[in-house]
Amino acid sequence: MENNISDIKKELKETGCCIIIPIYNNSKTIGKVVSDAKSYCDDIYIVNDGSTDDTPTILASIQGITVIGYDTNRG
Repeated sequence: MENNISDIKKELKETGCCIIIPIYNNSKTIGKVVSDAKSYCDDIYIVNDGSTDDTPTILASIQGITVIGYDTNRG
């Protein structure tokens, strides 16, 4: 039997899992990626590797995520 999304989300929370999303200059897609990830998990960490586009501004406007950021790209 397939799990529905709420079952998956509950299981991830119970097991202490999180989603980690590494990004660099993803201003066009990061909003949708985070929105989709939130469907599955409440604990979302974004590692912003020195983005130089609007990515930091977009991340600042998204509630319920933890952002780890670097000033310069580390590769």
